[in-house]
Amino acid sequence: MDATQTNFVVVKHNDIIEAKYQLSIFEERILLICISQIDSMSKLPINHKFEVSVSDVADLLETKEKGSIYTNLNTAVNRLFQRVLVIDTPTEDIKQSQIRWLSRIDYLNKKGVIRLTFSPEIIPYLSELNRDFTKYQLENVFNFKSVYSTRIYELLVRWGGREKEVCVDWIKERLQIENKYSRMDNFKKNVIDMAMKEINRDTNVKVDYKPVKKGRNIVAFKFTYTITQPQKKASLQQQQHSLFLNPPDVIDAKKSTPKTETTKKQFSSSSSTEYGPKGEFLWGLKRADVERNAKVGEGYEQAAKRIVEERKIAKSNAV
Repeated sequence: MDATQTNFVVVKHNDIIEAKYQLSIFEERILLICISQIDSMSKLPINHKFEVSVSDVADLLETKEKGSIYTNLNTAVNRLFQRVLVIDTPTEDIKQSQIRWLSRIDYLNKKGVIRLTFSPEIIPYLSELNRDFTKYQLENVFNFKSVYSTRIYELLVRWGGREKEVCVDWIKERLQIENKYSRMDNFKKNVIDMAMKEINRDTNVKVDYKPVKKGRNIVAFKFTYTITQPQKKASLQQQQHSLFLNPPDVIDAKKSTPKTETTKKQFSSSSSTEYGPKGEFLWGLKRADVERNAKVGEGYEQAAKRIVEERKIAKSNAV
């Protein structure tokens, strides 16, 4: 499959986009090739098999010797079989879930092809998706040489094109490199700067960033970016869920824990009546107005109430 010449689309549930996991560039490529073949709106059979060939990963190696490429493909698939991703699960009973990507590998004789089967636990995050998902063209990331570029690109697309301030610890947790790149200059060079270079060069996202300091230490990065080819507009449910997961414009590793059931109920209770007939308003405010002025940790309804009250006070004081 010459994926760079196709219109294959990658669709993942947002829980995967923001999950904690680590992959090599080979492993990431293998997964993306398989995921791009899934009809995300339909049900994926549990035992459905996907095939990956040596030609699908050949461009990742300097050598063009088929034997060497096949060896690297075998190694990547063997490691991928052991990989897990950690998903935060905001329920009363479960704090986190660890899920394997694959449940089976078949090595085909003399074909340079490996057949893969996703684990039953991961399938709900890849199929029958009608909300809370991120979607992009596979060709946007197919030329990346750094797996960090893929992860950061997915996060930017998931957030939708604006400014986003993200704590360094949060990024490292998602990439599972908490104990790597202890020197900030190395982290910036090998993770952030590499991702910026590849994303700007190869994708529909144009992004820049600047460090955010606390004292002399860099504690976060502020990304400023635009999506030059707009993704499909998110549904009302998608927008609500997105704001619920990340209510402010700042993502903090310590503050991104699962929300309480009370907060979830407040958020989900924002009915069409509160938003108006088209779901555009809450407490008389436009959605964009609430999102722009929300504070760290606030739910949608809580932020709207606060903003309205503050403006009433400001108006009365001005009279």
